[in-house]
Amino acid sequence: MGFYPSVAGSIPIGEKTDFTFYGIYWTQDVLAGKQGGFNLLTEFGFGLNFLMLDGAAYLNPNIGFGHGNYQSGGGRAVVGDNIVASIYAGYSLDNFNITPGIMYYKNLRNEGKNTPLYHLFEYFLKFNYSFSKYVTAGIFFDHYLWGEDYSNIYPNKDKIKFNTFYFVFGPEVSLKFKDNASVTFSLGPNLVDHLNKADNKKVRDYYKLSTTVGF
Repeated sequence: MGFYPSVAGSIPIGEKTDFTFYGIYWTQDVLAGKQGGFNLLTEFGFGLNFLMLDGAAYLNPNIGFGHGNYQSGGGRAVVGDNIVASIYAGYSLDNFNITPGIMYYKNLRNEGKNTPLYHLFEYFLKFNYSFSKYVTAGIFFDHYLWGEDYSNIYPNKDKIKFNTFYFVFGPEVSLKFKDNASVTFSLGPNLVDHLNKADNKKVRDYYKLSTTVGF
C-alpha cells in the first residue's frame, strides 16, 4: 500500500447527528508513483454522521477535495485536483460488528497532459467480533480500482478503462491500548492478476498495518 497519515474527528450537532471531518496526506508510493518521498495529494473532507437503531448503527456520507497534481493530468499542483465522494456505515449487535464503505475519486480539474485523468473507486466490507475491550478479530474484503481517462491528451478518446489495483480478503486483528489507541493488522491473498487477466497469473501478498491514536 504505502504510507498515508490521516486525522479525523466529529462534533455533535444534534442528539443523533454529528458533523464529521477528516484529512489525509497521500504519499507517492500509496498512489502507485513508486518514486518515494512525500508529494502529490493532500485530501480533506467533511460530512454528517447519522446514528440509528438506538446507536447500534450509523451512516456517514462525506465529500472531500484533493490538492496536488495526481488526478488532474500531472501538470502543476493545484487546489481541487480531485473531488471525493464516500459513504461509510456500521452496525453492531452484541459483540459483532459489520462495516461497509464506498469511495469514488474523480479529477476536478484538467491541468496537464503529462498523465491521464485518473478515476479511483474502492469498496470494502468488514466483519469482526470483539473478544474483549482490548482484542477484536474478523475478516475483511477490499477491492480498489483505478481508471485512465485520456481525454486530456487525446480529445477524441473519451472511454475510461478500469483496472484492479488490488483485490484482497483475509483475517484482520485489532489490539486496543487503554481507551485512545489501537493497532490493526490485515493480510491476505491479492488476486489482482486474475481480475486484470494478466498473462502470468500469480496470487500476490497483501498486508496492511494501521495505527489509531485518539485525542
